[in-house]
Amino acid sequence: GIFNINQATFYTTIQEALNSAAANDVISVNVGSYAENLVWPSTTGIRLQGQSDGASINIRIDGSAAGTVITIDQAVSASIVNLTVQNGSSNSSDWGGGGIFVGAGVSFLGLTDVYVSGNRASNAGGGVYLANQNAHWFENTSFVSNTADTGGAISASSNLTLLSVLFSLNDAGSKGGAIYSGAVVDNAANPITLSYVLVQN
Repeated sequence: GIFNINQATFYTTIQEALNSAAANDVISVNVGSYAENLVWPSTTGIRLQGQSDGASINIRIDGSAAGTVITIDQAVSASIVNLTVQNGSSNSSDWGGGGIFVGAGVSFLGLTDVYVSGNRASNAGGGVYLANQNAHWFENTSFVSNTADTGGAISASSNLTLLSVLFSLNDAGSKGGAIYSGAVVDNAANPITLSYVLVQN
């Protein structure tokens, strides 16, 4: 099931839990597969996490190829921990993000111990699409078998830090099998910082 730790309340879907969360609430998701296409609310500081004793591969949010798995398009900070984000699909010709879409107003996205797998975008960012130049942080996270025209795993226009991140079997039709960073980015002001990153594309 899904449990809001701060409010001590159970929910039947992750979307219901997100919609009911207050600022800085922690939502815990038990082992299982959840067929949902989530839309993040306008509440800042929510932490969505798999239960602490479950490996991320066993706690799956599955987009069922019906759309982006997680859409975050509000002026919020958000954290996703110990979850798998899989089987998302974006057919937008303007944006992307089969797994996770991060809109221009999002101040911070943190991914920790997240497995992003089997997502596709017809345009950019099969795994994750970052539409802004704010600071985001991905740690101990794996991108596996994601595809897009540009940025098979990640399309970024942001100050992005990657720490202990694995890229494997991601593919791009034109540019950036693992990561694509558009020309609009001032790389001096908005660098992509890599530490302990393994690329096997």
